Amino acid sequence: MNHFFKRYPNIKIKDYDLIFFPILQDEHFYLICINKKEQGYEVIDNIKVGRAVTNLYGGNVRKMKRHFVKYLKEKELTLLANKIKGFPVSYLSLRWQTFKNQTDCGIFLMRHMETYKGTLKNWTTQLRTERTGQKGQIDNLITKYVNVILTSHLNEKSHLILEEANSFYKKITTETISKIVIGESAGIEKQKRFKIPRTVQFLDDCRTSTKKAEEAKQNEETTDVVENRTVDASKG
Repeated sequence: MNHFFKRYPNIKIKDYDLIFFPILQDEHFYLICINKKEQGYEVIDNIKVGRAVTNLYGGNVRKMKRHFVKYLKEKELTLLANKIKGFPVSYLSLRWQTFKNQTDCGIFLMRHMETYKGTLKNWTTQLRTERTGQKGQIDNLITKYVNVILTSHLNEKSHLILEEANSFYKKITTETISKIVIGESAGIEKQKRFKIPRTVQFLDDCRTSTKKAEEAKQNEETTDVVENRTVDASKG
Protein backbone atom coordinates (compact mmCIF):
# COMPACT_ATOMS: atom_id res chain seq x y z
CA MET A 1 0.00 0.00 0.00
CA ASN A 2 2.89 2.34 0.66
CA HIS A 3 4.04 1.87 -2.93
CA PHE A 4 0.58 2.77 -4.22
CA PHE A 5 0.17 5.91 -2.12
CA LYS A 6 3.68 7.10 -2.96
CA ARG A 7 2.82 6.83 -6.62
CA TYR A 8 -0.54 8.56 -6.14
CA PRO A 9 -0.02 11.01 -3.26
CA ASN A 10 -3.28 12.85 -3.95
CA ILE A 11 -5.36 9.78 -3.07
CA LYS A 12 -6.33 9.71 0.60
CA ILE A 13 -7.97 6.68 2.24
CA LYS A 14 -10.11 8.84 4.47
CA ASP A 15 -11.75 10.44 1.42
CA TYR A 16 -13.23 7.19 0.09
CA ASP A 17 -16.32 5.28 1.18
CA LEU A 18 -15.28 1.91 -0.29
CA ILE A 19 -11.95 0.15 0.21
CA PHE A 20 -11.50 -3.09 -1.76
CA PHE A 21 -9.25 -5.97 -0.73
CA PRO A 22 -8.93 -8.79 -3.30
CA ILE A 23 -8.38 -12.06 -1.42
CA LEU A 24 -6.74 -15.23 -2.72
CA GLN A 25 -7.58 -18.26 -0.61
CA ASP A 26 -6.93 -21.85 -1.70
CA GLU A 27 -6.59 -20.79 -5.36
CA HIS A 28 -9.89 -18.92 -5.20
CA PHE A 29 -10.37 -15.15 -5.57
CA TYR A 30 -13.04 -13.17 -3.77
CA LEU A 31 -13.48 -9.65 -2.45
CA ILE A 32 -13.64 -8.06 0.98
CA CYS A 33 -14.99 -4.53 0.91
CA ILE A 34 -14.76 -2.07 3.79
CA ASN A 35 -17.92 -0.06 3.35
CA LYS A 36 -17.54 3.09 5.42
CA LYS A 37 -20.95 4.44 4.45
CA GLU A 38 -22.79 1.25 5.47
CA GLN A 39 -20.29 0.68 8.29
CA GLY A 40 -19.41 -2.93 7.63
CA TYR A 41 -17.07 -5.49 6.12
CA GLU A 42 -18.73 -7.08 3.09
CA VAL A 43 -17.65 -10.39 1.59
CA ILE A 44 -18.42 -10.50 -2.14
CA ASP A 45 -17.90 -13.86 -3.82
CA ASN A 46 -19.19 -15.42 -7.03
CA ILE A 47 -19.61 -18.80 -5.31
CA LYS A 48 -22.95 -19.42 -3.65
CA VAL A 49 -22.17 -20.39 -0.06
CA GLY A 50 -24.46 -22.04 2.46
CA ARG A 51 -24.53 -21.49 6.18
CA ALA A 52 -20.80 -22.00 6.81
CA VAL A 53 -19.99 -18.40 5.88
CA THR A 54 -18.16 -17.56 9.10
CA ASN A 55 -16.01 -20.68 8.94
CA LEU A 56 -15.11 -20.03 5.31
CA TYR A 57 -14.33 -16.31 5.41
CA GLY A 58 -14.04 -15.36 9.07
CA GLY A 59 -10.33 -16.03 9.48
CA ASN A 60 -9.28 -13.90 6.51
CA VAL A 61 -11.58 -11.06 7.48
CA ARG A 62 -10.08 -10.96 10.97
CA LYS A 63 -6.51 -11.00 9.61
CA MET A 64 -7.23 -8.29 7.07
CA LYS A 65 -8.97 -6.14 9.69
CA ARG A 66 -6.09 -6.50 12.16
CA HIS A 67 -3.39 -5.57 9.65
CA PHE A 68 -5.34 -2.72 8.09
CA VAL A 69 -6.15 -1.16 11.46
CA LYS A 70 -2.47 -1.39 12.34
CA TYR A 71 -1.54 0.27 9.04
CA LEU A 72 -3.98 3.15 9.63
CA LYS A 73 -2.59 3.80 13.08
CA GLU A 74 0.93 3.87 11.67
CA LYS A 75 -0.27 6.53 9.23
CA GLU A 76 -1.77 8.48 12.13
CA LEU A 77 -5.34 7.79 11.03
CA THR A 78 -6.37 6.66 14.49
CA LEU A 79 -9.97 7.87 14.31
CA LEU A 80 -10.61 5.91 11.12
CA ALA A 81 -8.80 2.87 12.52
CA ASN A 82 -10.94 2.83 15.65
CA LYS A 83 -14.09 3.34 13.60
CA ILE A 84 -13.63 0.45 11.19
CA LYS A 85 -12.30 -1.85 13.90
CA GLY A 86 -15.80 -2.38 15.20
CA PHE A 87 -17.57 -2.87 11.85
CA PRO A 88 -19.61 -6.10 11.58
CA VAL A 89 -19.08 -8.63 8.79
CA SER A 90 -21.74 -9.57 6.23
CA TYR A 91 -21.86 -11.90 3.24
CA LEU A 92 -23.65 -10.52 0.16
CA SER A 93 -26.10 -12.83 -1.59
CA LEU A 94 -26.19 -12.08 -5.31
CA ARG A 95 -28.50 -13.15 -8.12
CA TRP A 96 -25.63 -14.06 -10.49
CA GLN A 97 -23.69 -16.22 -8.03
CA THR A 98 -22.62 -19.63 -9.26
CA PHE A 99 -22.78 -23.24 -8.11
CA LYS A 100 -20.55 -24.88 -10.73
CA ASN A 101 -18.19 -22.22 -12.06
CA GLN A 102 -15.06 -22.39 -9.92
CA THR A 103 -12.56 -21.30 -12.57
CA ASP A 104 -13.57 -17.72 -13.44
CA CYS A 105 -13.46 -16.30 -9.90
CA GLY A 106 -10.84 -13.70 -10.90
CA ILE A 107 -13.12 -12.34 -13.62
CA PHE A 108 -16.03 -12.09 -11.19
CA LEU A 109 -13.75 -10.34 -8.71
CA MET A 110 -12.78 -7.65 -11.21
CA ARG A 111 -16.38 -7.21 -12.33
CA HIS A 112 -17.50 -6.78 -8.74
CA MET A 113 -14.82 -4.16 -8.09
CA GLU A 114 -15.72 -2.38 -11.31
CA THR A 115 -19.46 -2.12 -10.69
CA TYR A 116 -20.12 -2.16 -6.92
CA LYS A 117 -21.11 1.26 -5.58
CA GLY A 118 -21.66 0.39 -1.94
CA THR A 119 -25.28 -0.74 -1.91
CA LEU A 120 -27.19 -3.75 -3.21
CA LYS A 121 -30.00 -1.48 -4.35
CA ASN A 122 -29.82 -1.04 -8.13
CA TRP A 123 -26.46 -2.82 -8.25
CA THR A 124 -26.07 -4.70 -11.49
CA THR A 125 -23.06 -6.37 -13.00
CA GLN A 126 -25.19 -7.05 -16.11
CA LEU A 127 -24.33 -10.70 -15.59
CA ARG A 128 -27.02 -13.27 -16.22
CA THR A 129 -27.53 -16.31 -14.05
CA GLU A 130 -25.37 -19.37 -14.49
CA ARG A 131 -28.07 -21.12 -16.51
CA THR A 132 -29.01 -18.28 -18.83
CA GLY A 133 -25.95 -17.36 -20.88
CA GLN A 134 -23.51 -16.22 -18.22
CA LYS A 135 -20.60 -18.18 -19.75
CA GLY A 136 -20.61 -16.10 -22.94
CA GLN A 137 -20.58 -12.90 -20.90
CA ILE A 138 -17.62 -14.14 -18.88
CA ASP A 139 -15.72 -14.94 -22.09
CA ASN A 140 -16.30 -11.37 -23.28
CA LEU A 141 -15.09 -9.98 -19.96
CA ILE A 142 -11.94 -12.10 -20.17
CA THR A 143 -11.13 -10.46 -23.51
CA LYS A 144 -11.86 -7.01 -22.08
CA TYR A 145 -9.78 -7.38 -18.92
CA VAL A 146 -6.83 -9.09 -20.62
CA ASN A 147 -6.67 -6.24 -23.13
CA VAL A 148 -6.75 -3.60 -20.38
CA ILE A 149 -4.13 -5.36 -18.25
CA LEU A 150 -1.72 -5.96 -21.12
CA THR A 151 -1.95 -2.45 -22.58
CA SER A 152 -2.27 -0.40 -19.39
CA HIS A 153 0.34 2.28 -18.70
CA LEU A 154 0.75 0.60 -15.31
CA ASN A 155 2.10 -2.48 -17.07
CA GLU A 156 5.85 -1.97 -17.34
CA LYS A 157 6.00 -4.43 -20.26
CA SER A 158 3.10 -2.91 -22.18
CA HIS A 159 5.34 -1.38 -24.90
CA LEU A 160 6.85 -4.79 -25.65
CA ILE A 161 3.42 -6.38 -25.75
CA LEU A 162 2.10 -3.71 -28.11
CA GLU A 163 5.10 -4.14 -30.41
CA GLU A 164 4.53 -7.89 -30.58
CA ALA A 165 0.81 -7.35 -31.12
CA ASN A 166 1.46 -4.97 -34.03
CA SER A 167 3.92 -7.41 -35.56
CA PHE A 168 1.46 -10.27 -35.18
CA TYR A 169 -1.35 -8.15 -36.66
CA LYS A 170 0.74 -7.30 -39.72
CA LYS A 171 1.63 -10.96 -40.18
CA ILE A 172 -1.98 -12.09 -39.87
CA THR A 173 -3.13 -9.33 -42.22
CA THR A 174 -0.57 -10.35 -44.84
CA GLU A 175 -1.51 -14.02 -44.54
CA THR A 176 -5.20 -13.19 -44.76
CA ILE A 177 -4.72 -11.09 -47.90
CA SER A 178 -2.65 -13.90 -49.42
CA LYS A 179 -5.40 -16.41 -48.69
CA ILE A 180 -7.98 -14.11 -50.25
CA VAL A 181 -5.87 -13.71 -53.41
CA ILE A 182 -5.24 -17.45 -53.61
CA GLY A 183 -8.92 -18.10 -53.00
CA GLU A 184 -9.92 -15.71 -55.77
CA SER A 185 -7.48 -17.39 -58.16
CA ALA A 186 -8.84 -20.80 -57.24
CA GLY A 187 -12.34 -19.50 -57.82
CA ILE A 188 -11.44 -18.30 -61.32
CA GLU A 189 -9.91 -21.67 -62.18
CA LYS A 190 -13.03 -23.38 -60.88
CA GLN A 191 -15.19 -21.18 -63.08
CA LYS A 192 -13.11 -22.11 -66.12
CA ARG A 193 -13.29 -25.80 -65.25
CA PHE A 194 -17.06 -25.83 -64.98
CA LYS A 195 -17.52 -23.37 -67.89
CA ILE A 196 -19.45 -20.84 -65.88
CA PRO A 197 -20.51 -17.99 -68.21
CA ARG A 198 -18.69 -14.74 -67.56
CA THR A 199 -21.70 -12.58 -68.39
CA VAL A 200 -24.11 -11.84 -65.61
CA GLN A 201 -27.83 -11.92 -66.24
CA PHE A 202 -29.68 -9.20 -64.41
CA LEU A 203 -33.36 -9.27 -63.60
CA ASP A 204 -34.47 -7.61 -66.86
CA ASP A 205 -32.35 -10.03 -68.89
CA CYS A 206 -33.89 -12.95 -67.04
CA ARG A 207 -37.39 -11.64 -67.70
CA THR A 208 -36.60 -11.17 -71.42
CA SER A 209 -35.17 -14.67 -71.69
CA THR A 210 -38.19 -16.15 -69.93
CA LYS A 211 -40.59 -14.22 -72.17
CA LYS A 212 -38.80 -15.39 -75.31
CA ALA A 213 -38.90 -18.97 -74.11
CA GLU A 214 -42.65 -18.74 -73.44
CA GLU A 215 -43.28 -17.20 -76.89
CA ALA A 216 -41.26 -19.94 -78.58
CA LYS A 217 -43.23 -22.59 -76.72
CA GLN A 218 -46.55 -21.00 -77.73
CA ASN A 219 -45.44 -20.84 -81.39
CA GLU A 220 -44.43 -24.48 -81.22
CA GLU A 221 -47.82 -25.48 -79.78
CA THR A 222 -49.64 -23.41 -82.45
CA THR A 223 -47.66 -25.11 -85.21
CA ASP A 224 -48.54 -28.54 -83.82
CA VAL A 225 -52.25 -27.65 -83.76
CA VAL A 226 -52.19 -26.40 -87.36
CA GLU A 227 -50.37 -29.51 -88.55
CA ASN A 228 -52.86 -31.77 -86.78
CA ARG A 229 -55.81 -29.97 -88.38
CA THR A 230 -54.20 -30.25 -91.81
CA VAL A 231 -53.75 -33.98 -91.39
CA ASP A 232 -57.37 -34.41 -90.28
CA ALA A 233 -58.63 -32.40 -93.26
CA SER A 234 -56.69 -34.52 -95.74
CA LYS A 235 -58.18 -37.68 -94.26
CA GLY A 236 -61.67 -36.30 -94.64
